[in-house]
Amino acid sequence: LVHKYIKDPKPEPEIILTKAKGRVSMNQHPTVTVPTEFNLHTEKRGAAHKEDEIARLQAQREEEEKRLIPVAAPMPKFKPLKQREEVIKVTEPEPFKLMGEELSKKAKIALQEKLAREEEEKRQKAKFVAGEIKWDDDFFLFASRKQLTKPEPFMLATQIRERESNAVRSEYAKSRKEADERKKAQEAALKERQEAEDRAW
Repeated sequence: LVHKYIKDPKPEPEIILTKAKGRVSMNQHPTVTVPTEFNLHTEKRGAAHKEDEIARLQAQREEEEKRLIPVAAPMPKFKPLKQREEVIKVTEPEPFKLMGEELSKKAKIALQEKLAREEEEKRQKAKFVAGEIKWDDDFFLFASRKQLTKPEPFMLATQIRERESNAVRSEYAKSRKEADERKKAQEAALKERQEAEDRAW
């Protein structure tokens, strides 16, 4: 219980400090500034230019789509043809030659003649024809009294090596043959000695 002589405590006021013209005021809420809309002229021009561009592209697209739609050309007006009563003979074309064919034929013949001339010139140059010897002074031939030179025998290094190798092989074969003969004579003598000893026993 609260004593009757004690008053109810009052709530303390909220103190808000604001600065206005160099003074500090209490119990005053600051005013919130609301910004006003600010439209630039460039934004308006940009929006208008964008709309114009969209409209232009749309019109261009519609025009291209219309061009793609096939439209048949109107049939020309003409008078009906009347059938002729006379009979026309069938024309027979005359044979003709193209100028290009004649030129190519002439060029081919000229090329063949040129190749034939070159071949004939090569054949004539390939033939050996002895020319006439011209001497300024009179030329006489006399019999020589010198003895004819006899060439000495000449052997290549390979022939010399072959001859030496053949000599070595022949000597080796000869020595091998003699060794075989001696061996056979020793074996025969040993065999005779054994037979003599056997008879003696």
